Amino acid sequence: MNRHKLVGYLFVVLGVLVVVGSLYVIINYASDLINAIVNFVTTNDYSKLQQCGVSYPPQFDKLKAEFATVILPALFIGLPLLLIALSALMFMAGFYYQRGKLEDDARKHEALKQELVQKITKRMATAPPPAPKAPAQAEPEPSGGGTEEEAAPPQKPPARKK
Repeated sequence: MNRHKLVGYLFVVLGVLVVVGSLYVIINYASDLINAIVNFVTTNDYSKLQQCGVSYPPQFDKLKAEFATVILPALFIGLPLLLIALSALMFMAGFYYQRGKLEDDARKHEALKQELVQKITKRMATAPPPAPKAPAQAEPEPSGGGTEEEAAPPQKPPARKK
């Protein structure tokens, strides 16, 4: 495995860590919110709600205070920044992975080329040269100075019928 593929895998791992960390924060905050709702529902029954004697858990005050300072900035600034960072990580991972793959392919192609060159030179060194024809067996050339193929114009193939 070459260096570029390793860097590509590293960026993929970083992207996965960003996703896992984001999921942890979201799940942790959502579970806190759900616990507050469950506490509210379990401590108040219908008769208390009718008498307007609603008692709510302290997490509701915390959620009300965090709405403008944590929730809205996380939604409007944090989430887009997180997605942009994740996109950049995934792009870099793909870029380095493809670059490493191209280098591996080039290395394999060069090794195959060297192997073929070695095989060809080995065959050329071991194969005997072709035997020359005896002058008695050679046919005399026509007196036109060239062969019949050179003298005759090339013929067109017959036209197809539709």
